[in-house]
Formats: sequence, structure tokens, C-alpha cells
Amino acid sequence: MKNLSWTKVRFSRHWLGVPLIFLLGLVVTMGCVTVVTPLKPGTEAPLEAPDHGYVLGRVHLQWNGKPQTVGQFPFNMKWRITDEKSGTQLVIDQVPVDGPFVLNLPVGSYRLTAVSFDNGLGMWQTPLPTSFTVRPKECTYVGTWDLTMQTEFFSGLLTRQVRDQQEQAEQDMRTIIGDRTRPPMVAQLGAPGQSPMILTFQTEGTQLTSPP
Repeated sequence: MKNLSWTKVRFSRHWLGVPLIFLLGLVVTMGCVTVVTPLKPGTEAPLEAPDHGYVLGRVHLQWNGKPQTVGQFPFNMKWRITDEKSGTQLVIDQVPVDGPFVLNLPVGSYRLTAVSFDNGLGMWQTPLPTSFTVRPKECTYVGTWDLTMQTEFFSGLLTRQVRDQQEQAEQDMRTIIGDRTRPPMVAQLGAPGQSPMILTFQTEGTQLTSPP
């Protein structure tokens, strides 16, 4: 097995002042974590489960000025979240880049610790921290996230703006879980944010990661 190789990159201004150890901590592996995917329209989710609740939101992504649409974005978007009490880690796979999502999660207070965009060649990663609480039989509404992804060769920047679209959210919930009895919706909107991105890719069996 080859050793991990580090390649030098040219940094943009937004890298200045970012601690190296912080960035290196973003390079995470799947490990022993639970993988969760958003509910599909018509999913029979256990509304009556006393130890679960919902998270509802919507994402719109632009990559280097170009809006991304479902089926055209070359990367799979994933979120890594951590239960603040137990330390349990979950990976939310197949987060949409242009549309709504509904998650059915165990009750708890969660932190979003990493966001990644990956394909067979490489993976962009960023922390983009936020937090939310899942309550029994309730729906936590996290808003519409407008994500702007600006990348160069190895460096990048992800910006998040958050909008409150509760009427749209009610419609999204009906579309995904139908007209059954729906849980009460509790808004918990995150703050706007901006964070640097790093790229890891595979070449000839060797993993290359920025920064140097």
C-alpha cells in the first residue's frame, strides 16, 4: 500500500488564516457510521415512532456560477452529522442539489460537521457548521439553503444563505409523505455561513489531498 502523498497547491485569499490542523481534520473516512438517505415521495415512514422525528429542507446549488439540477451534477452530496449527546455519527447520502429533502432521524441534537461532493475521481469537503434538534413526532424545518460553490484546482469556497419558505416547505412535505397526518413543523433556521473546501482525489492508487 502506497504512503499518502501531499501535493502543493496555490492558495486563494480565502485560505489565509485557516489552521492546517483544522483542514486536515476534514479529511474523514466513512468508518463505522450509519448511512441515511432522504425519504422518497410516497415513503411509508413511521410517523408514530416515539423516538424519531423529521428534518425538512431544500437545497439549491450553484457551482462556479452555474445552477446545478437533479441528474446533471457530477458529484454525490453527503452530510456528516453527529449526535451531540451520544457522539453517534450519521452520514446523510444523496442529499439533493436542487430540491427538497425529508429525513427521518432518531431524536437528538445534531451538528453538521462536514459536507462533501464526491465522484469516482475525487471529493470536495468542507465543514459548513450548523446544528438542529430532532424532537419526537415533530418536523424540524431548516429552511432553503442556497449554496454557492466556487472552486479552482485544489482550493475552493462554499457559501450558504438560508431562506424561510414555510409555504413551500408544507408543499414539499405533502409531496414526499403524502396527505397523511403530518407532524407539527418547528422552524430552526441556520445562520448564513462560508467555509473553505479541500479536494482529495485518487491517482494511480495514491490518495492526493490539499493543503500541502
